[in-house]
Amino acid sequence: DAADMEREPGTIEKFSLEQIQQTKNFIMGHHLDFSQIIKLSNLMQELPSQITFFGIQPFNIAPGPINHTLKTHIPYYLSFIKKELCK
Repeated sequence: DAADMEREPGTIEKFSLEQIQQTKNFIMGHHLDFSQIIKLSNLMQELPSQITFFGIQPFNIAPGPINHTLKTHIPYYLSFIKKELCK
């Protein structure tokens, strides 16, 4: 998802469940606070033992279509995610 990580636009980052839980407000695209979603899932006993999040720094965090430059990097992002999940 899009994540404002204050990185260079197009940067992709991997986040573990522990990293998300340690962050007070982990907000990714669509203005969802994943740290709160994880807390709620845990209270409901619906939290998987392992979750991996991937965030991509957008050029603009405002709602709208994906930037053309980011679109051209989709094959790289998919390859990165696949490689990280297979570790």
